Amino acid sequence: MARYNIRRPRADQVGQPFPFLKLSGELRNVIYKLVVTSSTPIEPLQTIRKTVMKLPIVERPHEKQPAITRVSRQLRSEALPFYYSENVFDFKPCSLSFGSPFFRFSNIGDETLKHIRSVQFSRLRWPGLNILVTIKPDNSGMKITCEYWSSRERDKLTVTRKQDMAMTEALREHVETTETGTVCGLHLLEIVRET
Repeated sequence: MARYNIRRPRADQVGQPFPFLKLSGELRNVIYKLVVTSSTPIEPLQTIRKTVMKLPIVERPHEKQPAITRVSRQLRSEALPFYYSENVFDFKPCSLSFGSPFFRFSNIGDETLKHIRSVQFSRLRWPGLNILVTIKPDNSGMKITCEYWSSRERDKLTVTRKQDMAMTEALREHVETTETGTVCGLHLLEIVRET
């Protein structure tokens, strides 16, 4: 049986902060990956929660990012790329409406967007609609492909982020042909027909 000699720290060592930033960059990167990676998909920016008085309030987006990203600017700039590149972000149908996590997620900015590797849309119940998210080859961000079946043919549309969030004619036509009359939140993105 192994014996361990556990000693009390000296008085001058108690309460001293660990010199994390003195670790090598490679070791810090390993630690960031371990700290910010989730084993299950993340529902980003879930905004509505109930207070004690049962009133819905909106949480700030940074509250869903790992705590280590709020320690200092340097840790934030080093850890956030791992948070966005190592995790899968899951959007459920209820999160695809105006003011939803998907709406804010599409406006996170190019610097953050370029790190995102995996996005999924779970439990979609739109007949004939398939959404596929891929990463652009030049590593400049993600591309969302929206495929749906119309009454005449299969249309393939590419959904790209647009700053003014204007709804285009292609999606307007599709919205008019759907039974529900809406494609929840996708109208916030520009739809461009793929050639």
